[in-house]
Formats: sequence, C-alpha cells, structure tokens
Amino acid sequence: MTMNKTEKFIREQNRNDLALQKYKLIAPLLNEDLDSFAACELRKKIADQNGISERTLRRYLNAYQKEGFHGLKPAERIRYRKDLTPDDAHTGRYQIWSTSSNR
Repeated sequence: MTMNKTEKFIREQNRNDLALQKYKLIAPLLNEDLDSFAACELRKKIADQNGISERTLRRYLNAYQKEGFHGLKPAERIRYRKDLTPDDAHTGRYQIWSTSSNR
C-alpha cells in the first residue's frame, strides 16, 4: 500500500497544523524584552491555560530556537505493515508517514 499525493499532502498539512498550534503557544515567550522572572510566570500561565506541562512548553521553545518552525513539526515515523516479515523491512518494503501525536 503506497500513499498517493493527496494522502501525503494531508499528512504534511496535519504536521503543519500541529506545528502552528505549538507556535501559537510559545509566541508570547519569544519576546526578547521578557526578563527571566516574567518569562517563568508567563510559561506557568500558558501551561496552566492549555493543560500542558511547563516542561513541554520549554521543549517546544527549545525546538523552535534550534530548528525554527520545522522543529515544531511532529517527526515522521516509519510504520511497518503487520503482514510484512522482518526481512521485508530490510529490503525497503515499508511505508513512511507521520503520526498525529505530539512529541
């Protein structure tokens, strides 16, 4: 089973949508005028309002600072079909697509 262009487009769009959601969370923290105390308080507020941990928010921020918007996208995963044998994986008979879960 191979992915067609529409499926690839939809998966990439989903990855972009998730990255945009993450960016919207960290955007206020990108203000260079924030002192460390204000940034810490803002992180707590954003985390509480969105039901995520401060650690997750810091991971998003670090990923953005390291790789830009691309760093916020979920990683593409290799999923193996159940009917393939382990030998098939070594010959390249597998499919790559992104998952919709967050990092």
